[in-house]
Order: sequence, then structure tokens, then C-alpha cells
Amino acid sequence: MPPDDDQRNPGVVPGDSNGTAAPSQGEPPEEPTDVEPSEPDVRHADEYGSVIDAESVGADPTGKRPVNDVIEMYAQPDTLLSFPAGTYRLDPLKLEDVSDFAIASASSERATFVAPAGVCTDRPYLWFQDVSGVLFDGIDVDFTADGAGGEVRFIADGDVTVQNARFSGSCDGQIAIFRLDVVNPDASALVKNIAASHDDDRQLTGIYVGHEHAGEVTFENCDISEFTDNGLYASTPGLDNNGNGPVHVVGGSYTNNNISNVRLGTTGSTARDVHVTIESIPDGYQPNARGIRLRDRRGQLVEDCSVTMGAGVSESFGAIVSHGAHEGGVVRNTAVHVDTRKVPAIHAFRPDADDYDPLEFENVTVTGDASGSYAATLFGRDGTVFRNCAFQQRGDTRGGIYFADAEGCRIVDSYIETDRNPIVAVRSDVLVQNTTIVTPRGSWHIDNAVLQDGTFNPA
Repeated sequence: MPPDDDQRNPGVVPGDSNGTAAPSQGEPPEEPTDVEPSEPDVRHADEYGSVIDAESVGADPTGKRPVNDVIEMYAQPDTLLSFPAGTYRLDPLKLEDVSDFAIASASSERATFVAPAGVCTDRPYLWFQDVSGVLFDGIDVDFTADGAGGEVRFIADGDVTVQNARFSGSCDGQIAIFRLDVVNPDASALVKNIAASHDDDRQLTGIYVGHEHAGEVTFENCDISEFTDNGLYASTPGLDNNGNGPVHVVGGSYTNNNISNVRLGTTGSTARDVHVTIESIPDGYQPNARGIRLRDRRGQLVEDCSVTMGAGVSESFGAIVSHGAHEGGVVRNTAVHVDTRKVPAIHAFRPDADDYDPLEFENVTVTGDASGSYAATLFGRDGTVFRNCAFQQRGDTRGGIYFADAEGCRIVDSYIETDRNPIVAVRSDVLVQNTTIVTPRGSWHIDNAVLQDGTFNPA
């Protein structure tokens, strides 16, 4: 049972971030002193009027008793519920219409919320619904017990921060480890320093941004690996009649996730300084590992990123892929390394509609020992531009850039080194300017030439 109101805050005075002891009834309060406390400062204590030590109000750091009642009791505005290091049992919990409330570890040593064995739910396990001004910081979520699991979900109508946490464990029927939608177009969320990995063959997404997302969310320095059904799946808001809120990915490592490691599809979304590595694909789901996938809408920017695909990858449409519903974007200052046989570094599907913007690639480098196919394959993408790009693709029978049904394309100030067919234009025209071509037959510099419906492979 939750503590009654008379016991709501034993040992802590609301508004006192130092946790000053409350006087006993009938005794005069102690005179304040200027002595500095010997204990380290409680994280975030100076940001809230009421600071609650969770253990002092009944939270069990040994994990024997559920912590739900304590969280529900103190989920109040202007309140920090601070957890000392320990293991706290968490049963399924939903907090709704909560604002200006924080759950955080008391120190740099994290607390852990643990689900008991056999508790698996097809609804979110830890669910924040219609919340604003909520902080979740320094709490690991461990659902690795046998038969335990469920999604951690934030549906926010105001600003939210989730940071410094590891999510682990899942159960049958679970769709994602973590989901966040900012439903208010004027609100934003920050998800920072989050780690999650998947260690079995169940179909599971790492981070999912749902259809309601209309605000703005930034994923900063996250480490997501080994998921069978997308690492960061953030394109759903870009589907017709969905929220279309921008998603920004800043830094972080995305490793060996199937389908896509980073998947964007809303207008104005960005990926900056993101590092994707694919050396293998998790078992248990149809393999098709893409590094960065641009799925819908237009106006996305991929900048200062790296994508590496090893020789052990079994299936992939490409390292950076533009889907048919994707309507245009820019890839800039990005390095792609592909050793995977017959897998392009860049692949663009034929657009689904006539209204789209050209794809632009600027200062992109493509390296690796991949054999077969081409470094870049583009279908029906009129106006595609490669500017100041370098392709070094000397694997056996590896070609350069392949255009099909694409008019008005350009290759400018670039370098293309391949084993065969540096540039192919099928029912396409490509203006090539100030570009060097290198094949086993020699090297050529092209000042200004148009390739139309043919192959540039000098004898």
C-alpha cells in the first residue's frame, strides 16, 4: 500500500534539496549551520522544489518489494524522486498526465529497475502517457529475467529528457525496447546516452518513434546494436496523415542492426556524426541490413557520418539507401566503406511519385574491397548530383556509378577509380565536369562531357 499523507515525506523537507531532517513533533528545529554536508550533492536537486530520497520513503533497494507505490505517490509537479544505487523491483506501471517530475539516480552510480520473472505484457511495461517536463536520468531498466519484458514508452505533450540509461531484455510479442512520440508540434525531447542491445532471434526494434510524433526529438550519443528489426526506427511519422515531426540523430554508434541501423523519414530530419558498422546480421529475421535508410518525405540531411559494411554481411540493398517513397535529401561529408559482395554503397530506388527533389551527394568518399555490382546505383532519380566525391572501388568487376532512367544528372569535381565501367547511363544523361576516371586500363581527366545512354569506360 502507498504511504498515507502523514508519512509522505519522512526525513525530507519539501523544497530542501539537502534533505534536512524534519524536527520531531514538539521539539524546536535545530539552528542551521554553515557546515558543508559530507555527502556528495544529489543529482538535479537544485532543479526541483521537492527532493525525495526514494529509499527513505519506502523504495526497497534489494528488489524484494515493488517500487510502484512510491513512484505513483511522488509523481507530482516540481518533484525529484531520487534513487540511491540499488536494484528496485518494478511491476508494470503507467503514469499519466504528469508534469515537471523527475526520476533520477542520486549519484553517478546508477539505480536499476528490474522486472520479475514471468511478467510479460503486450502493453508498455513502463508507460509515461501525456507527460511534459519529465526527466528520466541514470536509471537502467533490466527486463532480462526469464519470461519478463515489455516496452518502455513515452508519449509526451511537452518537453521530455531521457538520458544515461541502459535498456535490456524483452519477451514474446514485444515490438520495441523503447518508444518515444512527442505529440505536441511545439515540444521537443532529448534522448541522450542510451544503450540497448538484443541477444536473441526474436523480431524486435531498438528505438521506435511512432506515428503520433509531431514535435522534435534528438537522439544523442546512443549505442544501439544487434536488433533484428531496425536499430533506430524513426520513419513512421513520415507516412501519410502521421505527425511528420523531425528526428535528429547526433553522434552515437549503431551496430549490426538488421533492416536499418538508422531509419529516417520525416521532413527536415538529420543524421550528424553518426557511426554505423555492420559486420554481421542477427539471426531469425529476413536479412537486409542497411546502414542509413531514408524512407519517406524530403529534406533530410546526412552529414559527417560513417557507414562500414564488412564482408560477412549476407544481404543488403546498400549502405545508404533512398526508398521509393523518399522525395529527396542531401548526403554530405560522409565516408562509406563496403567490403560486401554485390552491395552498393549508395542505392536509390525509383521514386513512387513524380514530385520529388534531386538527391545530392557532396564530399562523399566510398572505399572498400567489394566485388561485383556498382558503388552507386540510382533508378529514375532525375537531377542527381555528385559533387567533390571520391570512389575507390577496385574489387573484382566492381563498377562506379550506375544511372537508369535519370535525366539531368551531374558528376562534378570528383574522382572515380573502379575495376570496370566507371560511369553507366541507361536511358539517362549525365554531365561530367572536372572529374578523374581511373581503371586498370589507365586514367583520364574529363573537363566537360555529357554521357547519354552509354557507358564511359575508355579503352
